[in-house]
Amino acid sequence: MTISNLKQAYPDSSKPKINWARIEEAENFAKTVKLYHQGKYDEDSFRRFRLQHGAYGTRMTSDYAMVRIKLPAGEIYPNQLEKISQLSEQFSIGSAHFSTRENIQLHWVILEDVSEILRGLAEVG
Repeated sequence: MTISNLKQAYPDSSKPKINWARIEEAENFAKTVKLYHQGKYDEDSFRRFRLQHGAYGTRMTSDYAMVRIKLPAGEIYPNQLEKISQLSEQFSIGSAHFSTRENIQLHWVILEDVSEILRGLAEVG
Protein backbone atom coordinates (compact mmCIF):
# COMPACT_ATOMS: atom_id res chain seq x y z
CA MET A 1 0.00 0.00 0.00
CA THR A 2 1.44 3.38 -0.98
CA ILE A 3 1.20 6.47 1.15
CA SER A 4 -1.36 8.04 -1.18
CA ASN A 5 -3.53 4.94 -0.84
CA LEU A 6 -3.15 5.06 2.93
CA LYS A 7 -4.36 8.66 3.02
CA GLN A 8 -7.36 7.72 0.89
CA ALA A 9 -8.17 4.80 3.18
CA TYR A 10 -8.25 7.11 6.21
CA PRO A 11 -9.64 10.44 4.96
CA ASP A 12 -10.33 11.87 8.43
CA SER A 13 -7.02 10.80 9.96
CA SER A 14 -6.26 14.39 11.02
CA LYS A 15 -9.18 14.40 13.46
CA PRO A 16 -9.31 12.39 16.67
CA LYS A 17 -11.68 9.44 16.82
CA ILE A 18 -13.05 10.73 20.13
CA ASN A 19 -13.30 14.43 20.87
CA TRP A 20 -12.18 14.83 24.48
CA ALA A 21 -12.54 18.62 24.35
CA ARG A 22 -14.52 20.33 27.09
CA ILE A 23 -14.35 24.12 26.66
CA GLU A 24 -16.48 24.57 29.79
CA GLU A 25 -13.63 23.06 31.84
CA ALA A 26 -11.34 25.90 30.74
CA GLU A 27 -13.93 28.50 31.71
CA ASN A 28 -14.58 26.81 35.06
CA PHE A 29 -10.84 26.64 35.79
CA ALA A 30 -10.43 30.38 35.15
CA LYS A 31 -13.36 31.20 37.48
CA THR A 32 -12.04 28.93 40.22
CA VAL A 33 -8.54 30.48 40.07
CA LYS A 34 -10.13 33.91 40.57
CA LEU A 35 -12.12 32.65 43.55
CA TYR A 36 -8.97 31.09 45.00
CA HIS A 37 -7.03 34.35 44.69
CA GLN A 38 -9.95 36.20 46.31
CA GLY A 39 -9.72 33.83 49.28
CA LYS A 40 -13.10 32.26 48.54
CA TYR A 41 -11.59 28.82 47.91
CA ASP A 42 -9.44 27.22 50.60
CA GLU A 43 -6.03 25.85 49.65
CA ASP A 44 -6.86 22.15 50.13
CA SER A 45 -10.03 22.36 48.04
CA PHE A 46 -8.22 24.27 45.31
CA ARG A 47 -5.37 21.75 45.31
CA ARG A 48 -7.86 18.90 44.70
CA PHE A 49 -9.62 20.93 42.01
CA ARG A 50 -6.47 21.78 40.05
CA LEU A 51 -5.15 18.21 40.29
CA GLN A 52 -8.41 16.91 38.81
CA HIS A 53 -7.81 19.26 35.88
CA GLY A 54 -4.20 18.21 35.26
CA ALA A 55 -2.55 21.26 36.86
CA TYR A 56 0.05 20.21 39.41
CA GLY A 57 1.56 22.66 41.85
CA THR A 58 5.26 23.34 42.21
CA ARG A 59 7.21 23.05 45.42
CA MET A 60 8.76 26.49 45.17
CA THR A 61 5.69 28.64 44.56
CA SER A 62 1.92 28.35 44.28
CA ASP A 63 1.81 30.87 41.40
CA TYR A 64 2.89 28.29 38.82
CA ALA A 65 1.74 24.85 37.70
CA MET A 66 2.87 21.92 35.63
CA VAL A 67 0.12 21.00 33.17
CA ARG A 68 -0.17 17.32 32.38
CA ILE A 69 -1.82 16.60 29.04
CA LYS A 70 -3.12 13.06 28.95
CA LEU A 71 -2.96 11.19 25.66
CA PRO A 72 -5.55 8.39 25.69
CA ALA A 73 -3.90 5.26 24.25
CA GLY A 74 -0.83 7.40 23.52
CA GLU A 75 -2.51 8.72 20.37
CA ILE A 76 -1.87 12.25 19.12
CA TYR A 77 -2.48 13.90 15.75
CA PRO A 78 -0.18 16.36 13.99
CA ASN A 79 -2.49 19.35 14.50
CA GLN A 80 -2.73 18.51 18.21
CA LEU A 81 1.04 18.24 18.53
CA GLU A 82 1.46 21.56 16.75
CA LYS A 83 -1.06 23.19 19.11
CA ILE A 84 0.79 21.84 22.17
CA SER A 85 4.00 23.28 20.72
CA GLN A 86 2.34 26.68 20.30
CA LEU A 87 0.89 26.58 23.82
CA SER A 88 4.28 25.64 25.25
CA GLU A 89 5.96 28.55 23.52
CA GLN A 90 3.24 30.97 24.58
CA PHE A 91 2.52 29.88 28.16
CA SER A 92 5.35 27.60 29.29
CA ILE A 93 9.14 27.47 28.95
CA GLY A 94 9.08 26.64 25.25
CA SER A 95 9.59 22.91 25.57
CA ALA A 96 7.45 19.94 26.51
CA HIS A 97 8.28 16.81 28.46
CA PHE A 98 7.04 13.47 27.10
CA SER A 99 6.58 11.10 30.00
CA THR A 100 6.70 7.33 30.05
CA ARG A 101 3.01 7.29 31.02
CA GLU A 102 1.57 8.53 27.73
CA ASN A 103 1.29 12.19 28.59
CA ILE A 104 2.95 15.50 27.82
CA GLN A 105 3.92 17.97 30.53
CA LEU A 106 4.25 21.73 30.22
CA HIS A 107 6.29 23.18 33.08
CA TRP A 108 6.29 26.60 34.75
CA VAL A 109 2.87 27.71 33.56
CA ILE A 110 1.48 30.75 35.38
CA LEU A 111 -1.60 29.55 37.24
CA GLU A 112 -3.91 32.03 35.48
CA ASP A 113 -2.69 30.74 32.10
CA VAL A 114 -3.72 27.13 32.74
CA SER A 115 -7.25 27.92 31.54
CA GLU A 116 -5.81 29.30 28.29
CA ILE A 117 -3.95 26.03 27.77
CA LEU A 118 -7.14 24.07 28.46
CA ARG A 119 -8.99 26.28 25.98
CA GLY A 120 -6.31 25.76 23.33
CA LEU A 121 -6.37 22.01 23.84
CA ALA A 122 -10.14 21.99 23.51
CA GLU A 123 -9.80 23.67 20.11
CA VAL A 124 -8.01 20.59 18.75
CA GLY A 125 -10.03 17.95 20.55
